[in-house]
Amino acid sequence: IAFVSQIKIDGDYFYALDADNKFTCFSLLNGEKLWQFKGEKKLINSQKQTSVVINQDSVIFNNPRGEIVSLDKFNGNLNWLTSTIEYAEIFKSFLIKNSDLVLNENSIYFSNDKNSFFSLDVNLGFINWKQNISSYLRPIIIDNLILTISPKGYLYILEKDSGNILRITDIFYNIKQKKRKKIKISGFVSTKDKIYLSTNNGKIIKINIKDGNLDLIYRISKNKISKPYVNNSKLYIIKENGIIRIN
Repeated sequence: IAFVSQIKIDGDYFYALDADNKFTCFSLLNGEKLWQFKGEKKLINSQKQTSVVINQDSVIFNNPRGEIVSLDKFNGNLNWLTSTIEYAEIFKSFLIKNSDLVLNENSIYFSNDKNSFFSLDVNLGFINWKQNISSYLRPIIIDNLILTISPKGYLYILEKDSGNILRITDIFYNIKQKKRKKIKISGFVSTKDKIYLSTNNGKIIKINIKDGNLDLIYRISKNKISKPYVNNSKLYIIKENGIIRIN
């Protein structure tokens, strides 16, 4: 059975969700299956890889049914399960694109492309707040702020604790409507004052967080490129036939 989640390594263990909605803990030393949590099967699975995060006691993941599940990472016992979509929508959950889960202090943050952005309590699974924001991109947390970008190119800055929207900026404001409809955002990373965003047409866009203005747009490929990655203050982009490093 194929894995449909990220594979998360923690000490001598690794964790993954398979296409039958079974979440398994394996030994990293010999590959032995240590425990397994069996969720309800889906007839059709999402094509988007699901996300896994780990804290001191728990392993938390989202499954193809639109649920966030927290398990005891040592024995697989269920801590809590929270549904993030309406019951009537569960049967169409394979169509929903979810962002990665982001664990920060005592909360989990994530969103989907059905106009829902959540903060969940990591210990009990309660919904701290929910905002009407559509995004399948991994949100970024800087101090007490959350940054996310919608598929239509709107940059949202939220207050982390309350979920209040502090600012909305149209980052594609100077791009003609016909062209912007074709732009798909691959992903973005952020420093304290800049956002670096990659698109499906091979461009990198640098955005000033303070005012939301575009500082620079440049093409590095004629084809689709990956989301940006940062390592040792360098920006890396994966394209079809290589890796590009940007200082």
